[in-house]
Amino acid sequence: MERISLEVQVRKEMGKGPSRRLRREGLIPGVLYGPHRQPLALALKPKDLRQVLASGENILVNLLIKEGEGVQTRIAMVKEYELDPLSNAPRHVDLYEISLEEAIRVEVPLQFIGEPMGVTMGGTLSPLLWSLEVSCLPERVPHEIQVDCTRLNIGELLYARDLAVPEGVKVLTDPSTAVVTVTGRASTEAVASQQPAEVAET
Repeated sequence: MERISLEVQVRKEMGKGPSRRLRREGLIPGVLYGPHRQPLALALKPKDLRQVLASGENILVNLLIKEGEGVQTRIAMVKEYELDPLSNAPRHVDLYEISLEEAIRVEVPLQFIGEPMGVTMGGTLSPLLWSLEVSCLPERVPHEIQVDCTRLNIGELLYARDLAVPEGVKVLTDPSTAVVTVTGRASTEAVASQQPAEVAET
């Protein structure tokens, strides 16, 4: 799985006041946490964080943590981030430290592919779910899960149990969860084209 490096600096203070001061200095406050560590306050360069966020969801981050003269290396994922409502610039980020040997739970986006039979009949493709919760080792997390809608007719549904996922990936979403359907009514022209041709009388 793709990885991207991110340099961060340990900061001593946490809270709203120190975070505001950090932003005035042109840096972004962040926190690193995980199941085997205490939360660690960090400072990041905006350009570096934007590069990570632009790389897509569920990217593994090689975190280079600077404290004094020393540098520690950890592996993490972006858990949450906050954007400025006006400028859309990053304001804060939560990073989650992971182990490559332990399974993690993540939401993987769905990509709907293929032209459904029902759409060719005049219906409309209507996604009902946009991501799937899965569990797997960090290096097996897929960027997306494709949903083949080709055989879907008007009024039919695909469920979470119908989706194909890569080897080593376990679906945690309820198998009976509806994922996508085709709504609407078949057009007159489409119905007529499906009717068998009448046999001419002799």
